[in-house]
Amino acid sequence: MDNKEALIVIGMLNDFVLEGAPLEVPSTRTIIPELRREIEKAREENIPVIYVCDSHDRDDREFRKMGWPPHAVKGTNGAEVVKELKPLKGDRIIEKRTYSGFYDTELDAGY
Repeated sequence: MDNKEALIVIGMLNDFVLEGAPLEVPSTRTIIPELRREIEKAREENIPVIYVCDSHDRDDREFRKMGWPPHAVKGTNGAEVVKELKPLKGDRIIEKRTYSGFYDTELDAGY
């Protein structure tokens, strides 16, 4: 059986992590140092690092349906991974348009 090991980083976007962000979760900032160590370790061991990131259109129906403010809009700073955890060349970014990173994404495409 092939090794399917990967490190998946989910939702570490400016619009969730930064102070004052539209959907700020303050506790996310506490895990950044440990998460950064895990990302570096995975890269050293040639384990794929996959980022699962919200990626919304400006008029995304999810905002109305879920009652959330606009967030992680494509092309904005809020949709970027926080600078401390920035993806590097070779890392994979999976965009998600719904609440789940496993629904209708490329996550199961064998990366």
